[in-house]
Amino acid sequence: AKCDPRDGKPDWIHYYSTSPGPGSGALGSHPILFDDLVICITKDSGKTFALQAKTGKLVWENTLTLGIEYLGRDQDNLIIRGQFSIAAINLKTGQTAWHTKVPDNVIGRSQKIGSLIYLADIHGLTEFNASNGAIVNRIKWNSDVGQPLSFRIDKGSIYIISDNPSGGDIAVSEPINPDASTETQNLSHNLKRQWSLMRSNATIIRAPHQSLLSDHAFILSDGLLECIEISPKGQVKWRRFINAIQPAFQIIDNKLLLLTGSGQKRQAVAFDGKNGKMLWQTKVPPEANLLLKCGSIGLLHDKRTVLFAFDPTNGKRLWQRRVAYGNHTIPQWDGKEINVFQTSMGRAPWHLKIEPRTGQLIEDYDVNITNDGQNHSDGKLVGKGFYEIKFNKVEARYIRLIMKSEVNGMGWSSAAEINLGDENGENIDRSKWRAHYTNSYEPKSRMNTELKNVFDGNPSTWWHTQWIGKIPPHPHEIQLDLGNKSSFSTMRYLPAVIINNNGMISEYELYASNNPGQWGQPIAKGIMVRRLFIDKAQFFDEGVVLETRDRKGGQRNLYSYFLNGKKAIRLADNHEMISCHGKYLLALTRNKNNQEVYVVLKPEDKNYRFEIGTGIPVDRNQVIIENDILCFPSHKFIIANLAEKKFIISPTANKSQIDQHGYSVRINNDKLMKFFNGGDKGATMYFVDLKNGNINQSILEDQTDAISALSPHHIDPSPKFEKILLLRSNIGISAYSTN
Repeated sequence: AKCDPRDGKPDWIHYYSTSPGPGSGALGSHPILFDDLVICITKDSGKTFALQAKTGKLVWENTLTLGIEYLGRDQDNLIIRGQFSIAAINLKTGQTAWHTKVPDNVIGRSQKIGSLIYLADIHGLTEFNASNGAIVNRIKWNSDVGQPLSFRIDKGSIYIISDNPSGGDIAVSEPINPDASTETQNLSHNLKRQWSLMRSNATIIRAPHQSLLSDHAFILSDGLLECIEISPKGQVKWRRFINAIQPAFQIIDNKLLLLTGSGQKRQAVAFDGKNGKMLWQTKVPPEANLLLKCGSIGLLHDKRTVLFAFDPTNGKRLWQRRVAYGNHTIPQWDGKEINVFQTSMGRAPWHLKIEPRTGQLIEDYDVNITNDGQNHSDGKLVGKGFYEIKFNKVEARYIRLIMKSEVNGMGWSSAAEINLGDENGENIDRSKWRAHYTNSYEPKSRMNTELKNVFDGNPSTWWHTQWIGKIPPHPHEIQLDLGNKSSFSTMRYLPAVIINNNGMISEYELYASNNPGQWGQPIAKGIMVRRLFIDKAQFFDEGVVLETRDRKGGQRNLYSYFLNGKKAIRLADNHEMISCHGKYLLALTRNKNNQEVYVVLKPEDKNYRFEIGTGIPVDRNQVIIENDILCFPSHKFIIANLAEKKFIISPTANKSQIDQHGYSVRINNDKLMKFFNGGDKGATMYFVDLKNGNINQSILEDQTDAISALSPHHIDPSPKFEKILLLRSNIGISAYSTN
């Protein structure tokens, strides 16, 4: 807008479109006056345009550069840094005079000084000629600078802001407690605090005990990332500033992996865990925050839709796989191949075997969880909304489709189109097809719901069973006359486009015959469309446990699938899966009195069952099942020997202080510590032998701040310590050793 400064009233207002959209990190610019033009570089549109100063009318517009920032003028040209290039735009015509590609990972603001343009990235500084865009010089940053974050040139000197802090409360490489002994012994109930490091509201990542970095902890607080050596003396090994957006961390080999950024700007940044040197960075899918090490490769995933494989040595993307409308995409490494169990709204659950370095599909199995395996075929989404089932080739004039259930558990059925495919996969001719029979349609609807709609070639018309007045229950049936004997080996079903997918076929049976009075056995049966049937899935030692849920009644059932392409075995009815631990499965069910009961099952042994008890409060993230020992440590303290099916500390034992809610950590050799916050009196600690249930109690007088979880659960779900114990509070981290 142009306004009169005397009264603030606008002389004119120009409205512009925000298309094509701003470049990432767009800064925009103040209006630039040139002769009788007003040049605008907007922050929200990515375009540059010129208006008549007197009238506000558009003179020219340039959308090629996706302008990020205005750098200055060079004669009659406007110099702009865009999303992918530096460009010169003629001020009079708006035409691009020249453009030059810029490096990736640009940092800070670029500068135009005289006839030169200076642009920096994480690797160095580039000089461009402002007259033609040619690269004049390239200066690499010195290795001792650290990771540059921004820069400024002033009076011939380059000033760099890097991620290398100038100091801190504790110097790098100096011990936190120089007087502590270097000798250590296994942890016991008699503990002494060796050092504390004050860091408020910090994210603390302690590498898992089996990791190459198990004697290191990483702390992110107020943009400062530090590595702490876990020892009696303690030591800040390195520290650096990071500009992390929605940060998440992972540990792989000797590297700390930082996931930062949002949307298409999400990146994985790898640091050497022992010296803090940045090794590489690469773009990753925005939703993939979980990590699985598969031999020599890393696999990022989100348990739902995406797999992203990369080389941990250099960050190079190896392959990526994404499933549409995914509910579960769960990988497992068996030492040779990646097993992936997937479910989606588009097809039945399936099991993939993938070569880890190439992503090549080795095997692809549909997982049968309901039928007996004879003529079983679940529908697969094949394009344009059609679901396809396959069967052995038949020759017949009539087909009969029986619909036994609907995806939402309702009583109706519907279909928009039905096709049959020949042995070459092509749809057979439907010009002679006729509707032979249906047990139901809706004559009172203002829409035509007759059976002939399923072969009229119009996906907007459909057949639907009765819904006005009453809803006849399943099964429903349609019969089609193909006009003459035809050969086919597939059927393709297009669901009707109706709110809530009303009538979408779930369980079905398909028959073919030359005599509509004699149908014989079905040529195919199964689940046409499987929507949200699998609520949960987790790997155990030998396969996957699946939890199915009835859409109508809500009943939950458990199945075991053994990664062999064969039918899943029904394990337990009316059970909810809590978690898998090696060869054991923790589940929840209800007894005849409708009380919740925790039970332990073995997915490979249907006869194994061990009930824990009723009315037990449990933090499911703290459950321990290892070496045939079960422990509920969070509330009511329970220990059981699962191999012998007997309790070491029973759920019916008299209640004591150890049964209160607390924080627990594992100690090597089947020991456990449980802590209770005691305020100024210090933290009460119980030292428990999981094999025999022996308990020793002591007080950590120095631990007056409330203890909280040390690492994100996905990195170290069961923290385990041997000689140095780390405890976290809201003000920092403390280290303890046996006194």
